[in-house]
Amino acid sequence: MYNYTCARVRPFRATPQSLFRLPRTRTSVLQYCGLFSVATSRAVPESKDARRRSGTVRRCIGQAPTFVGRIGALALILGALLGFPDHLSSQPQSDHESSDTSAAETRNGQSQGFGSEFEQRLWTQLKLHPGILKESLRHSAEKDRATFTDFVYPDPEVRISRGSGNQEERAAYPTNYSRKDATSYELQITQPIPFPGKLTAQANIQEYKADQKGFAFLMSRNQVLGKLLGLLARYHRTAESLRLTRELAGAAGALEGIARARYGAGKGSLSDVSLARVQADSFREKAEMLEGELEAIKEELDYFRITDAGEPESRTQPSETENGVQAYLLSKQAYRQYLKDIQNRQYSVEALPLVARIRAMQREAESRDTLARLNYTPDLGVFAAYGKEDRNLIYPSGTGKQTTYKLGISIRVPLWSGLSNHNQVEATDKERKAARLEQLDVERQIRAKISSLDEKIQKGRSRESIFNNRLVPNAWTARRSSVLSYQGGSADFTSVIQAWNAYYQVNLQKLALEEQIALWIIERSELTNTFLLNAEAGYHEN
Repeated sequence: MYNYTCARVRPFRATPQSLFRLPRTRTSVLQYCGLFSVATSRAVPESKDARRRSGTVRRCIGQAPTFVGRIGALALILGALLGFPDHLSSQPQSDHESSDTSAAETRNGQSQGFGSEFEQRLWTQLKLHPGILKESLRHSAEKDRATFTDFVYPDPEVRISRGSGNQEERAAYPTNYSRKDATSYELQITQPIPFPGKLTAQANIQEYKADQKGFAFLMSRNQVLGKLLGLLARYHRTAESLRLTRELAGAAGALEGIARARYGAGKGSLSDVSLARVQADSFREKAEMLEGELEAIKEELDYFRITDAGEPESRTQPSETENGVQAYLLSKQAYRQYLKDIQNRQYSVEALPLVARIRAMQREAESRDTLARLNYTPDLGVFAAYGKEDRNLIYPSGTGKQTTYKLGISIRVPLWSGLSNHNQVEATDKERKAARLEQLDVERQIRAKISSLDEKIQKGRSRESIFNNRLVPNAWTARRSSVLSYQGGSADFTSVIQAWNAYYQVNLQKLALEEQIALWIIERSELTNTFLLNAEAGYHEN
């Protein structure tokens, strides 16, 4: 005995949301019911949830080896489409199904969260950005085209004809003459039936195009995130450089006072006072330059401000919410912690958007190859006709009627197209092989690039540790000791200037290294799709 429970096909209940999650094509439904089987290059394209549900239905049908069992499975599907009552689908699930459901709910709950507050505010800042929304809309449009292709079927053809004629008969012996007029009407309906597998291949092609648009959306989203994070790295480097320069400009003013005091006491020269003044002015000039650069970066950050989807230029002043989000994103501590978080996130090369997009292109090429080979097969057509003819006998007088019914099939033979179809088959086969090689090439490039970035980041961290533990403290000690030595008269003012410049340059190099490490981490995360803990954020928000 084979027991079939309604709980297995319950997700197929026909609601406005679930109706379009059914198997994509008519061929698919027939294949599921076991009425016929067609070998294609790929299963019917569906969403993740739809694939899981259709797999359950296929398992149910696969367990029924007899004709009666398959009819029962077909009845289950039809019942699911019409909607089972709740009390019929209340049987408990098996332990395996319950564990799968719990695991799916857990994964779904995790995917809705974010790794940190910075990450959440980052996505809040950018989810309405035009650069992200445009790709999201293109993905949604391509999915709509895929849905249309999945459910489209050749339209029936209706033909209506009217005819009239007259007939005269004259016999030589015995003399017999007759004449009659006739009027006829005919209505014919023809339904084209493509060869099994063609519609599925066409639906697969459009589905893979939609997948490519989805992966292109993820890549575009990562690019926008990378641009903003890279700009924030520049912002923090410039802001810290400006703070350091202003600090040294103020300290140089105090140093000028020490030089004046020594000159007044007859222990120094006027040149020391002039050099101290030049040093202070030099720091002030650099501070002005860095302040202008910081203001320019803030203007560039305005590109990423929150805007309404339909009004990208509707506001000139940011809202309070936007100010709060931007202020938090400009926090260096939160920014550096976020970079540490995304640097340690796991990834799979096969699941990266760029690789997945190439893989979708390869599968599209495989479906095109299948469709090209199916062009050798004939297409069928079923027609039915109803006709009626009225006859009027002129001589001798009288009337007559005739009604006709026709049923038949028509076959489209690919004669002329089949003679040159081998060129199309060869072309699609080459495209399939080229897509496979491109996938291998992209995977190698990504692995090599990620390994290179990992090495750069590791060495950069080592250099940063040297700056923090040795160079910066030693430079600060040299700067401080040079001033004390100058005050005590054991060193001249030139050594003070050299020590201050060394301290300044060491700190600038440290800040530049921090920016470079941040850019390496950002580039790596853009490749590995690890900017957001929910890697598909925005993917289904169409």
